[in-house]
Amino acid sequence: MRLSVMLFKMILEVPGEPAFTWYSLFQLYFSLGFAIGVVVLGLMFYFIYRYREDRSTESEDIKPGRIPSERGNLKVILGFLGITAIVLYSLTIYSIPLTSYIEDVPEGDDVIVIDVIGFQWGWRFIYPNGTESVGEVKVPVGKTVVFRVTSLDILHNFKIRDFRTGVDAVPGAYTYIWISPHEPGEYIIQCYELCGVGHANMVAKLIVG
Repeated sequence: MRLSVMLFKMILEVPGEPAFTWYSLFQLYFSLGFAIGVVVLGLMFYFIYRYREDRSTESEDIKPGRIPSERGNLKVILGFLGITAIVLYSLTIYSIPLTSYIEDVPEGDDVIVIDVIGFQWGWRFIYPNGTESVGEVKVPVGKTVVFRVTSLDILHNFKIRDFRTGVDAVPGAYTYIWISPHEPGEYIIQCYELCGVGHANMVAKLIVG
């Protein structure tokens, strides 16, 4: 119960997209997995107790690889397989649009595109008007912001942990991530790819306001 409350609180406290969608998916899979685990463990202990060895009678002559007919039920087996297939299919159909929503880069006149250049060991940001900053980027609340990421030297990874999104910064190429902040505040941007002795200090600040 306490864990469910904690997960629900985490969803309410996320600063925006795509973190909210990720947490919603996580809560769905966690809740379903927990419920299935309880059912499976319950059945396991029930069957252990129900079919425990009765030492008052002689053991059946069971041959390896052969299940006695009175212990097998093809309809039950097929029923469980059918339920499993339906659950997995439903989860797949539900998850595909959400993961596509997270991975697809938004476009439009109201989208703010900020260039990000990684270097040993820092981050440079270039706004649409040409203004540059190092170690800090400011974005407005309620706007969709796309980060166009590249690297000046070696491979880095541009990660905004609180928004549950990140992407490799590759020399000579562009990769993209996006956020849509709902709450003002300050958040940490950090390199998640080991890139040398200054890797631990390769951080920047995301200011939403």
